[in-house]
Amino acid sequence: MNIVIAGRFSPPVLACIRSWGRCGHRVGFVCIDLDRGLKPYSKYLDDVAGIAACDVYTDAGILKIASFLDQFDADVLSCIDDNIACWLSDNASEFDGDISLALPSSGMIKKVLSKARQNEIAARAGLKVLPEYIITSDNIDAAVKPEHFPLCLRPSRPSLIHPAFKVHLVYSHEDLDHFVSSISFEKGGKIIAQPFKNLPNLVIHGIRSENGETGRLSAFIVDRKLEGVTLTLQPCSDLNRDLIFKCSEFVKLFDLKGNFHFEFLFDPVTGDAFFLEINLRFGGTTAKVLACGYDEPVYALEAYGVESAKLPGPEIKPVIVSNKQALLKYMAKALTGKLSILDYPDEPLYKKMAMAARGFFSFHDEVLCLDDLWGGLRLYLDNVIQIFKGAAG
Repeated sequence: MNIVIAGRFSPPVLACIRSWGRCGHRVGFVCIDLDRGLKPYSKYLDDVAGIAACDVYTDAGILKIASFLDQFDADVLSCIDDNIACWLSDNASEFDGDISLALPSSGMIKKVLSKARQNEIAARAGLKVLPEYIITSDNIDAAVKPEHFPLCLRPSRPSLIHPAFKVHLVYSHEDLDHFVSSISFEKGGKIIAQPFKNLPNLVIHGIRSENGETGRLSAFIVDRKLEGVTLTLQPCSDLNRDLIFKCSEFVKLFDLKGNFHFEFLFDPVTGDAFFLEINLRFGGTTAKVLACGYDEPVYALEAYGVESAKLPGPEIKPVIVSNKQALLKYMAKALTGKLSILDYPDEPLYKKMAMAARGFFSFHDEVLCLDDLWGGLRLYLDNVIQIFKGAAG
């Protein structure tokens, strides 16, 4: 098949390009902000088109994408970002009717983006959910119990909060008031606040097909985090089967279709898993789990019914996966004393540095791989260019 993916050049995009290319498909890429950096490269990438950031969510942008799809003779269109998926879904009539969309409908995406709705479904499915508070621009919940601080704040729909953030900690009512006053809410924007637990994360990837069959469920432990997100990831083979059943029940109650991944806080002592969120898209762990042998890009095609062959189950490799640039950032922040409680685990400096230095040379990398070395180097170099551009203003 001829498959096109849209988004900014990033590890999950590169993972999709490599995965589909290794299967023998032709892969095209609609790169947003192509003119801001190096032209994306991979030995598995057949063609690239660029659209400026100002063209995203416009009719002009849709026309440019439609033109590239025609030129590439595309059979399938996919993407990374939730908002871009909504945009493409809403404008699907502008594309050739024979093109399959390997992405969820905008209605389903908007339903899933509500963290409050996710928590409600999680509780119905029997998953453990932490106490929560709903915060809006005119409702800073003064009833937060003192023992629930520090609170971990997450936007219910990230696109409705400015400036955007993934996670933020507050330690008191005063701290909460100050943070809320520093951001703006669009209509419908909310923040979910829950007690912070200093624990590793558990990620469960899977798919649900158009006929409602859930499968490909595999679990991975995130035992080190940087700024609250994944720094290192490795397979988790001894997962409680009851948790897998409840995840399946969750996606059934939500009636989700496509590839997804759950995120939990995981207590390795008690075995308790506390629900954080589910994402119905490729994401920050897509490239890492691919390095472990979990081929999410191919399974996504299966979920959306555009890959007809019955594929074998994933052969998961017992490896630790990270990102060399993230490890360097971790070391720099550790040396300058800029790590926070979000950077799990809290260890003496020498242990943090030893882990990062050892990992830089021994952990599997989500970007660099021998069969596409120049593709990974191009992405890393582009990241460096963007950092310097940002520093220059």
